[in-house]
Amino acid sequence: MTLRARHVAVLILFLCALLYLPRLGSTTFFEEDEPRFAAAVRTMLETGDYVTPRFNGQLRINKPILFYWLSAASSAALGVGELGARLPSALLGTALALLVFLFARAHGSVRFAAIAAVATATCLQFSLVLARAATADMALIFFLTGALLAFYHGTTRPGEKRWFLLSWAALGLAALAKGPVAVALAGGVVGLFLLLRGEALPGLRRLVTPVGLLLFLLVAAPWYAAELALWGKTFYRGFFLAEHFGRLDGTADSHRGPIWFFLPVMLGMFYPWVCFLPAGLSGAWRERRGAAPLRLFALCWIVVVLGLFTVVKTKLPHYIAPLYPAAALLAASAWETRLSGVETRTWRVSERVLAWWGGVFVLAPVAGAFLGPWLLMDTTGGLLVTVGPGPAALAACFALGWAGALLLLARRRPGSALGVLITTLVGAALVAHLMVAPVIARHWQDPLRHLAEDAAARAGDRGRLALFACASSGVIYYSRSVVPRLRAEDTGRLRALAARSPLYVITRVKRAPLLPRSLGLREVRRESGFVLLGSEQEAGGGRQ
Repeated sequence: MTLRARHVAVLILFLCALLYLPRLGSTTFFEEDEPRFAAAVRTMLETGDYVTPRFNGQLRINKPILFYWLSAASSAALGVGELGARLPSALLGTALALLVFLFARAHGSVRFAAIAAVATATCLQFSLVLARAATADMALIFFLTGALLAFYHGTTRPGEKRWFLLSWAALGLAALAKGPVAVALAGGVVGLFLLLRGEALPGLRRLVTPVGLLLFLLVAAPWYAAELALWGKTFYRGFFLAEHFGRLDGTADSHRGPIWFFLPVMLGMFYPWVCFLPAGLSGAWRERRGAAPLRLFALCWIVVVLGLFTVVKTKLPHYIAPLYPAAALLAASAWETRLSGVETRTWRVSERVLAWWGGVFVLAPVAGAFLGPWLLMDTTGGLLVTVGPGPAALAACFALGWAGALLLLARRRPGSALGVLITTLVGAALVAHLMVAPVIARHWQDPLRHLAEDAAARAGDRGRLALFACASSGVIYYSRSVVPRLRAEDTGRLRALAARSPLYVITRVKRAPLLPRSLGLREVRRESGFVLLGSEQEAGGGRQ
């Protein structure tokens, strides 16, 4: 690596620290996935069972083990809590940006590599959510990206079979992070790429070797084999049938969406870089017979990820996040061409996309600034609250980036325009972390955390806490207890719990009237739109 490339790598590290570390350990876990992973990790550390995750007293076998191990190691070093649980994702997000930089540098200029890495790091899906979350998504994205980039590197470097072996090892870790979906995505991308290149059979012969398959199995198979040995059909049905195949037909999750669901997701979560994909894709098809078809490979990557998750009936915004490194390479290609002094017709199309979509995009935080109090009313129990200057500051960052970039591009100053976009993206991320997220936490996560901790202290060893008509994994994590989650019609179970021990119930304020009066529960504490009910005098060791 040249001295200039080293300097850029250091700047990328600094950029990732700005994006991923502020308030990483001081914001309460977001519902629903973060508390589930964090609680399972805490149980691992407490019980010493590092094979089978457990949550709320039950097996949690819907996700593989890799992120639990990473989070457990981090929590053991830093302490159990938000920082220890989330730090692996921040580190993986940083490693992903560096990985993209090193790969792009091997296939282009330092400038191209720097832009690709910055586009990856500042992807809103990463900088605002996934690289700061105690979930397994960044582990999947990093190792899947590593597997695909190693495959492409090996394909364009004839005779270097070690890259194929590295690809198999990384794919094994990706399968250990999120399951069979990693194999499906990698197989689809590689297969489509080789097919379009007219190298399907020769390419597969070079890639699929006994040594490569053995390496994949050595990495991924031991944990799956251990769980099958321990739990047999329970693991097979819960992991493969219910969780993974269940998402294909929509039975594993209620989140559905139309066929165009991921179009607005990509437009929003990859702004503003998504605007430059038309220019980045220009000429990709013509590369299929060339020696360095990087843009064609990136296109195959995007098509397979979008295609697979469009077909899957269960739809969530983060499902398509594995395609963003490929999209970053395409956006960087567009900027590299423009910064080299070439202004193509497709670049002018990208400028028009930025002009129109950027204007629409800026309206979102503007709407948040004005509609925020009303949008939070369902969470706050009908109370109008102040949202502070955060949404307005966020809107200002995006507006300055949009208007400034368009003005500079019109004046033929693309380098300055790129700098404005990057600076305002970083500013927007900092505003989101330091000003917007605390407001959301204060009215959504923090009330449930406070009620859970209060209920656990009041209940002592004799009392029992339950959730009524209110879904919250955070209550389970912060109460440090097994918490039955009951629906509105489960009043019989509530009576049975109350008959055995002093009962405390957390629910939404608007759901509290549905509780049977015969339970004798009274309001103990109310915060935002949530309420804790119970009988303090019955609970041994509770507060008075």
